[in-house]
Amino acid sequence: MKKSRIKTIIIAVSVIAFFAYLVLVIGINLKYPKAQLEEKQIGEAMTADDFEITATDVSFMSQEDFSDIYAFEKEMFKEAECIMVTVNIKNMSEEKQRVTLEGFTLTSQAWTTCTAPDKYMAVNEKWNSEQYQSGSIYIESGEERKLILPFLLVKNGFTQKQWEHVKERNYELVLSLYPVKKQIKLKCV
Repeated sequence: MKKSRIKTIIIAVSVIAFFAYLVLVIGINLKYPKAQLEEKQIGEAMTADDFEITATDVSFMSQEDFSDIYAFEKEMFKEAECIMVTVNIKNMSEEKQRVTLEGFTLTSQAWTTCTAPDKYMAVNEKWNSEQYQSGSIYIESGEERKLILPFLLVKNGFTQKQWEHVKERNYELVLSLYPVKKQIKLKCV
């Protein structure tokens, strides 16, 4: 008789716990629904915060340039690549705005990375010197600026099979995640 009562109590507690879990999960999903997806292609403008952003070019950095700019990383990781994404950013607000590099991430399936400020400075000083400025990036109201965003890809972040095709993968430049995920699809050539 005691075993039957213990089984009944265990089953009742399990059912109550399951329904409580279900109510909590449903409640969270109702409170925070899945992000909507807004997607553009390279060459199409997308609005994010107070900026209009257009990705105009994407390419892999040559190994010679990579060895110059990423010398430490080349020594440390042995096998690595760098994707450079050129964007035009226009300040659509009425005030001077600061561009934060943390607002740009590069993704490919479950893999994600962001640009390093020191590498951003080195790349833009070399290939974008007419619009390069050291330190924080400020854009006046109505002004448009070209930026080259370098993203480091390290072999350790991929499986061997993925790394063999790293230059053929589909990448997205993500500008925001929630409540609307804004991304620009990039195709490396």
